Amino acid sequence: MILAIGPLPPPVTGQAKAFEAYVLGTQKKCHVIDINYEGFGHYKKIFKATKYLVRLLLLVFGKEFSVLYITNSRTVSGSLRDIAAILLFKLGARKRSVVVHLHGSDFSDFYSSQKGFFRFLLRCAYDKVDFGIVLTKGMVEQFEHFPKIKVFVVSNYCEDFLPIGFSIDEKISNIEAAQEINVLYMSNCIKSKGLCELVEAVVAFNEVALNDGFRPIVLNIAGLPMADEYATEEEMRSFLSLFNSEYIRYHGFVEGRAKAELYMDAHVVALPTYYKSEAQPLCLIEGAYAGNALLVSRHNYNEEMLKVLDGVLIDKRSVSSIVEAFQELQDVGRLSSICRVNYHRARANFSKIKYIESIDDVVGIGI
Repeated sequence: MILAIGPLPPPVTGQAKAFEAYVLGTQKKCHVIDINYEGFGHYKKIFKATKYLVRLLLLVFGKEFSVLYITNSRTVSGSLRDIAAILLFKLGARKRSVVVHLHGSDFSDFYSSQKGFFRFLLRCAYDKVDFGIVLTKGMVEQFEHFPKIKVFVVSNYCEDFLPIGFSIDEKISNIEAAQEINVLYMSNCIKSKGLCELVEAVVAFNEVALNDGFRPIVLNIAGLPMADEYATEEEMRSFLSLFNSEYIRYHGFVEGRAKAELYMDAHVVALPTYYKSEAQPLCLIEGAYAGNALLVSRHNYNEEMLKVLDGVLIDKRSVSSIVEAFQELQDVGRLSSICRVNYHRARANFSKIKYIESIDDVVGIGI
């Protein structure tokens, strides 16, 4: 039996969706512990953490588990939870395997930045990890401090969220006939995801687009405002409240049919991110799956993704680079070709079934 520890939605993040997809999709017997404490107050989090430890103790010593599958954290508080799980699981029985699934690109930096007793605890725990899973070949380096871990690459996935009858040929025809280029930002609205630079680039481009004979950019934004080291959640909420115009529209959080329609109506999915832990953004895979070109920054492992999918790479935190990308995508023939290529490549490389089966293959080694 598998003991699976990770976050379940809500809130919706790439890691939470990926963990949910596996634990609900695997055919292996699986007991799940949800560790998503987002949105809870300080005392509620303490209560949840205490409950987690008690439950972990009862499960590890009270049931026959052969594998621990855990999506690990890159924060001190989250890592303490991971350390407890790994050490207790290995203590419970000798012949047990630990599989750590890393969804972020900052684990190596996180470990390197720690000192003293906490670093010692991290070392003790991760020295007992048997297998690691990362999203791209480049991410294998994230486990460089722990050479005993056998690392596997399992790319992210995309669910088949498009309605029956969706036609890439019809979409290409619409792109060729359109009077504007529809750009979609579909991610949590965090400043370091490059949203502010994207908006600024749209405004700058559209000021001269019509005079220069270019098709203007229509930007649709969807996602929840969230905080990072650059802006608070409230600051992002205020920023987003400014947009409900002809060329920039904010839709809030969307899912289901509304989300699918935004992807289908788009021509380009943009993510000019410099978000520290960005790894393999799910919105780019979903965008390609719906037959869109990608506009993405040279950051972490994005360039590796564009060796499989197609689009335009831009410089981080550069409004002018985004404007230049808009100009490049004015070539209707090139834009249409990219959209068609991405539609087919996303299906070949990022299926949900392949994702679940690949994790099962790694977990199965330890059973």
